[in-house]
Amino acid sequence: MKYNRHSKNGFTLIELMVAIVLTILVMGLILGPVIQSFDFTRQAHVTIEAQDSARIAMMQITRDLGNAMFIYDNTRDSLKAPSIRKDGTADDTTYIQYAKIDLVLPRMHGYCTCSTHPGEKREYPRGDLAMPVCPEPECGGAILELRPVQPLAPDTKIVRYFIGLQDPGRPYSNHFVYKRATAPDNVYVLYRAEISYSDFDTDTYFPAQNADGSDRTFNQKLSDPDFFYNMNTNSKGETYSEAWKKISRSVIKIKGADLVSISYNGGTTIVTPTIKFAPTPVYNDPLVPVTAAGSKTGDDAPPATVYKASFGNWILPYEVKLTRDNGILPSTTYYTDAFTLSAGSAQHMGIFVKGSAGPIFDITKYMDDRAKSPYHAASIPGTPALAFTVDTARGTVNFAFPVVDEAASASVASSIHLGGEMAVSKIASTDNINSAYQSAQTGSFQDVSRLLRLNEPNSSDVCLLANGTVVPGSVRVAGPNAHPGADYGKYMQYSMLPYFVMDPGLNQFTLDMDYVISLGGVPDTSKKGTAAVYFHSLPTTESSLGDPLPAGKNIYIYYEVQNNRHGDILKASYSTKSLITVNVGIRVYNITSGKPASMQLTNKVRVKNVAS
Repeated sequence: MKYNRHSKNGFTLIELMVAIVLTILVMGLILGPVIQSFDFTRQAHVTIEAQDSARIAMMQITRDLGNAMFIYDNTRDSLKAPSIRKDGTADDTTYIQYAKIDLVLPRMHGYCTCSTHPGEKREYPRGDLAMPVCPEPECGGAILELRPVQPLAPDTKIVRYFIGLQDPGRPYSNHFVYKRATAPDNVYVLYRAEISYSDFDTDTYFPAQNADGSDRTFNQKLSDPDFFYNMNTNSKGETYSEAWKKISRSVIKIKGADLVSISYNGGTTIVTPTIKFAPTPVYNDPLVPVTAAGSKTGDDAPPATVYKASFGNWILPYEVKLTRDNGILPSTTYYTDAFTLSAGSAQHMGIFVKGSAGPIFDITKYMDDRAKSPYHAASIPGTPALAFTVDTARGTVNFAFPVVDEAASASVASSIHLGGEMAVSKIASTDNINSAYQSAQTGSFQDVSRLLRLNEPNSSDVCLLANGTVVPGSVRVAGPNAHPGADYGKYMQYSMLPYFVMDPGLNQFTLDMDYVISLGGVPDTSKKGTAAVYFHSLPTTESSLGDPLPAGKNIYIYYEVQNNRHGDILKASYSTKSLITVNVGIRVYNITSGKPASMQLTNKVRVKNVAS
C-alpha cells in the first residue's frame, strides 16, 4: 500500500459545527432538568420561608392583641407609604390605611421554661422585645414565656405595629418591581416599636407643635401619618425618623420579602399593604333584647327597649334593619342610612322606610339635641311611626325616649328636694286629682282609684311617637308626703308597686300601661297608648272616700315612651373594632427567577377595650 502524502486527517468545519450543535442539545437535555430542579427547589425554599415567617408573625401579633388591656382606635388613620411611580421616580404622596395599630399590654415578666436552665432564678424583665430570650447561655436563647404581673395593671408603654421602609431615609426601591432600578433595594417590612407614655411629653418622637404653632395633643401625635419619615431635627439633635428607627424592631426577617403591592391606575400610584389590622365586618347580626319591663300580666308585657348586637365599637357606616309583620298587609322594612340636610352639610344617620324618599327620624339631630339638654332629653318633631337611637360604642339600639318638659323641669329641680335634679314629663295638681275622684263616685260607673293619665292623645300631654306606649320601668313619681306627722306635705319619691296590688298605700302608686277604659266602662280607642298612675283611694275610718292626696300641692311625673312592637325582627350590619381581623401576607421574591412566593394568613382577634 502506498502512502498518500496528500491525504487529510481530522474533521471538516461542517463536522465540527454539527458536533458542537449536538453537544449543546445533549447538554441542554441533561442540564435543563437539573437547572429546573434547582429553581423548583429554590422556589419551594422561598415558599417555606414565607409560610414560616407568616406563622411566626401571626402568632406574635395575635398574642399581643389578645393580651392587650386596650387598643387605640387608629387602624383607619392614614400612614405615609413612599413608593415608586410607573416611570421609576420616587413618589412620596401615597398614604395607606389599616397598616398600623397601637395597643397597651399588661405589665409582664418573662419566665424561662427551658429544662437546662441553671439555678432557681427563672423570671426576667420583659424589656421592649415581643419575644425576649433567656440570658443564660445554657438555655441557648430559649424564648421566655410572658406572664402578666399580678394584680393586672397596664404597662407604661404603647406597643405599635406598623409597616415601614427598611431605611426610612432612602426612597423605595425594589428591582423586582422596577427592573431598571439602580439603587439598592429598600422594601417594606413590619416593625414593632414600644414608646413610653412619658415620651409623648417630649419632642423625641413627635414634634411638640403643629404647623400653625398650636400645641399637639396626645391623639394628634398618636395619629401622625408621617412619624416614621419626619426628617426634622428633635431636641436631641437627631431626626424624628432616626429616633423611631432606633426603637423599631423588624418582626419578619426574611431576605427578598416586600410587604406592599404596587399597582398603577393611569398616573396614580396605588400601594396596598399585605399586612393589615382592620375592623371586622359583621352582616345581619340578630339583635337580642337585654331589657324586660313588667306589666299587668306576663302575657301583655311590653317589648324590650334595648337590643344588643354581638359586638360593640361600630364604625360608620352601619345599618340597623327592622322588619315589622303587619298581619294581612305586607311587612314593613325600616332601616338606617346616612343623609345630608343640605348640600355641603355634615352627614346624619336617619331611619327610613323602604320605598320612601326622606327619613322619618333624624337620629343624629336627636342625639345632638339630647346632649345639649340639661336633662338629657329632647323633643321629636312630628310623631314618627318608628324611632330609635343607636349607641355605636356599646352596639345597642334603644327604643325608649324621655318625655320632658324642660321649662317645668328647670323650675322644679330645686324645689322638690329629691336629692338632685328631676326631669319632669307632666305636672298635675293634687286638688284636681282629688276632685276628679270625688266626681267619679257619683256617676253610673264607680272609678275605684285616684288616677293620673299619661301619654294621653287629645290632651296637653306631649305625644312624641305615633302609637307610642309608656315604658313601665321608666315611670317616676314625686309628690307630697301623705302620712300624717311632721313631714306631712313635704316632697318625696313615691314607691311603685306591681299592678296586681289592688290599691297602693300612701306614698305609693301602681301603673296600668295600657289604660283604655273610659268612665262608661267601655274601651276608648282614642286613648290607645295611654297609661294611668293609680294612687291610694280605698275608704278608711277617717273618710268615706279614702285618704286624699295633700291639698294644694303638685304631683311630678317622669316617663319614657316607645313604639316598637312584639314580633319586630331586628338585624344589624356593621364593622366592629372589638374584633380585629389580622391579615398577614408575605411576598418573597425568588432571587434567581424574580417570581414572588405569596403566603396569606387571616385571624380574627377579639380585643378587650378600645380607646378612642
